[in-house]
This record gives sequence, structure tokens and C-alpha cells, in this order.
Amino acid sequence: GGGGGSLCTPISSFNVKGDYRAGETGTSTIDVNYSIKPCIKGQLLSVKSEVLDWDTKEVLYTEANTPLSWKYTFRQSGLYGLYTVKLYVYDATTGTLVATQSISVSLVSKGV
Repeated sequence: GGGGGSLCTPISSFNVKGDYRAGETGTSTIDVNYSIKPCIKGQLLSVKSEVLDWDTKEVLYTEANTPLSWKYTFRQSGLYGLYTVKLYVYDATTGTLVATQSISVSLVSKGV
């Protein structure tokens, strides 16, 4: 059978909230916050997150080498449609990808 690794994931929380405000301010926002905790005591982790256009997969924004608990707001005018925020957790010593998670968010007008 082979022993699998533990089911621990270092991503203890990951939240994404989109706000389509183009009618009011012309600028839409995507709020991202996450908390990472190493599964292995003493393991050094590094974190990167990306905001991507869901259709084109184009990376619109990258936030790299952040603290393990971090939040930021991505602001851009003309955002409309689906976007994906991807979170990558690396072992800082080896550079190995330890965990990844993505959340998609829809930025659309909330009616007339």
C-alpha cells in the first residue's frame, strides 16, 4: 500500500472577496487574506499569491515572499468577469511546492 504523508495542509485559512464597484468609483477590488502554518515544526515556508484573469489565465498581480499571515487588496479599474486568486506555499529551504489552493471570484454588476 505505501504510507502516504499526513493530511495536514499548511494553509490554515484563505479568503477572497471581490467587490465590483465600477459604477461608483470605476475601480473594482479583490480582497485576499490568508494564514499559513507549517505542518512540520521548524519548517521554513515562503508564500506567493497571484491574481489571474479566469478566462485568459493572464497573471494580473503577484504578491511574493509575504509574511505567513498576510492580507492585501488588489485594485484595478475595468475589472469585470471571473478572476482566480492562487496561493502557493513553498518550502523556503528546498524551494519545493508544499501546497497550493485557488479561489475564484466573480466581479459583476449587482443589478441596475
